[in-house]
Amino acid sequence: MTDIFSLQNVKSAIGREKHQPKRPPVKTFSQGKLPMRPKIRTGYPVTIHGQPFTKVGIVCDASAYDTRNTVEVVYVDAAFKARRTIVAWRGDRFEWSEPSYPGVNVENDPDYELYVTTVKNGRY
Repeated sequence: MTDIFSLQNVKSAIGREKHQPKRPPVKTFSQGKLPMRPKIRTGYPVTIHGQPFTKVGIVCDASAYDTRNTVEVVYVDAAFKARRTIVAWRGDRFEWSEPSYPGVNVENDPDYELYVTTVKNGRY
């Protein structure tokens, strides 16, 4: 035995489906949609991708991120020296802005002392 109220609920639910606006299909990364650019602030860790190696650096200046897609980061090189360099957002990741230039040594620079300590301790 069917209840009249349950039939009315089914009919009203069916009617609502017909009047729902259709959403456009969602593109996936494999279909060519680029991921959103990350929100970056000073002190955030970023992964820097390169041909021979990948490094993690700490953002020390993000003022040019909105205009030129570049940020200044402090990272540790192979000799465990802290260096400051510029990386650029390209497509879906951060890459070295100038791969042949390792950056400026900031080991003893008091302006970058906090970033050097953070990147050397590895506590991001």
